[in-house]
Amino acid sequence: MRYLLNYSRAVVHLQADLSRIPAPKDVSPFFVRMVNPDNPIDLNHWINIVNDAYDDTLQDIGYAVQHFRNHLFLDISKAFFVIDDKVPIATISIGIYKSNPNIGGVARIAVKKKFRGYGLGSFLINYGFNQLYQQGINYGESIISITREQSILLHLKSGFIPQINKVYFSFKNQKRSAIILFLVNRKLNRLYKQYLLKFSENFLIQQNH
Repeated sequence: MRYLLNYSRAVVHLQADLSRIPAPKDVSPFFVRMVNPDNPIDLNHWINIVNDAYDDTLQDIGYAVQHFRNHLFLDISKAFFVIDDKVPIATISIGIYKSNPNIGGVARIAVKKKFRGYGLGSFLINYGFNQLYQQGINYGESIISITREQSILLHLKSGFIPQINKVYFSFKNQKRSAIILFLVNRKLNRLYKQYLLKFSENFLIQQNH
């Protein structure tokens, strides 16, 4: 019952036509390299980034191995670091859904708190889904905790739209009570309206210049 009523762990679904995802912008002097999940040094860098970025239970090497070898809903194909002066500071993993190999997804989008404000969150989303599109994946779905409002808004900015019809979910593992799902979807719709209003305001400003 506690699980069914856990609002903070509930997730929302955002979906997109990957041909419409913006190309990732140049983030120099940062650069990207692939993560080697068989390299213990890379795994430790990945753990440090995730633990710094997320305010949930601290993760260990076992969690990292599980993430890359047997993720809950994705077959992880690649992962990337954003590097600052040889040190990994952000990461994203990409793959296809176990339930539907035609749909791409990402996992553990993470930026160290010290490096927030450089646009790396948007960069990772666009970079990861562009990588999937280049691999022939045309549609993507992101699963995001309802509490991670900034990540939701960044996905909306990148061209994702809310999906609240369970029939079209690629990730179907979430089980919550009806009232929790109602509250979660209501907040998702509020964030979407907030994004659309901001977009309209910015469009009007550009028209007047």
